[in-house]
Amino acid sequence: MVNMRNGLEQNGCTVRVICYNTSKHPVTIGELDPELVKKNGLTAISIDNRLRPFDAMVQIFKGRSYHLSRFSSVEFRKALEEILRKESFDAYILESIFVQEAIPVIRKYSHAPIILRAHNVEFNIWKGLAKSEVNPIKKWYLSHLAKQLEKEERRILNDVDGILAITGEDAVFIQEIAPKVPVRISPAGVSLANYVMNPSPNTKQIAHLGAMDWVPNIEGVSWFLKEVWPLVSEKIPYAQLTLAGKNMPPEFYRNNQGNVSVQGFVQDAGKFLFDAGIVIVPLLNGSGLRIKLLEGLAMGKAIVTTPVGCEGIPVIHGENVLIARTATDFAEALIDLLQNPEKQAALRESARALVSKAFNSTVIGLETMRFVQKLKENPSSAQS
Repeated sequence: MVNMRNGLEQNGCTVRVICYNTSKHPVTIGELDPELVKKNGLTAISIDNRLRPFDAMVQIFKGRSYHLSRFSSVEFRKALEEILRKESFDAYILESIFVQEAIPVIRKYSHAPIILRAHNVEFNIWKGLAKSEVNPIKKWYLSHLAKQLEKEERRILNDVDGILAITGEDAVFIQEIAPKVPVRISPAGVSLANYVMNPSPNTKQIAHLGAMDWVPNIEGVSWFLKEVWPLVSEKIPYAQLTLAGKNMPPEFYRNNQGNVSVQGFVQDAGKFLFDAGIVIVPLLNGSGLRIKLLEGLAMGKAIVTTPVGCEGIPVIHGENVLIARTATDFAEALIDLLQNPEKQAALRESARALVSKAFNSTVIGLETMRFVQKLKENPSSAQS
């Protein structure tokens, strides 16, 4: 959201922000840049969206999506109403389906287009997790969550005036679900000035950074530690693996020994990744653009990932990243980079160049403005 806001503002837009302040990722507003808060008229509504198994089961039997119910807030709707009574806007951009409660409130007060920025096709993530789950009870549970979310997500996608899809893959899928709604590919933007490239990183150090309360990250890192890392360690015992991310599950700390360092939450992601020569993105399931992979590219890192891990980013295997389909392939790619620092260097240079060319936030902001203008002039003509 930050880069999209920056891109719009760099093109002359005034952006007003209202958001959730979740219990899962709480922010103290007083600690934010006061000029930024004032400039964007930031309104943050606190909600308790902690996972509660009993509530999840209740929603299953009611036939409702527990994912969306966790973001239901009377206070949010009231705050939005208060803003819309006093101010008018040219367009409304919803950051993900989880703010879908805003749609009827906006419709009540405005005829301006409502645009959904679809970070993922959410139900596909949960379908993938259900498919790979071996425990029959968990498999049943995840399948039901996915079905209920799919029903609601399809409704939301057809209830907005336009959709900004983060990836081309998602855009194609979304267009099949909502054929009458204009869809445009709009990747996450990046300002390279915010990402410092280390000209001499530690070529023996491998890093992973990601939110470790996101199920696909947990699944991917678990797979990597079990299936990939033993193969790498056996061949390259001097290699070092560092893992970090907020809400690190306790079981991962059991790997904190020998050539593995588990740090949990880190205050400065850039500082954590700065020394690492190699970054891994071992995703097996998921949808949308991989922000951490994009940030790794921007920092000029040699990256090894899976096909799922690089969806939505126009990388080329062997040129910008190394892509591995199996645990053996993943291990061999890492071993190759660890033994050949010159290959790491070539990937780093190509990675940063790709971000500079394809993910400029100012250009993406301008294209978003044009999409909005087309929607306002002729809704059916905004099709990408």
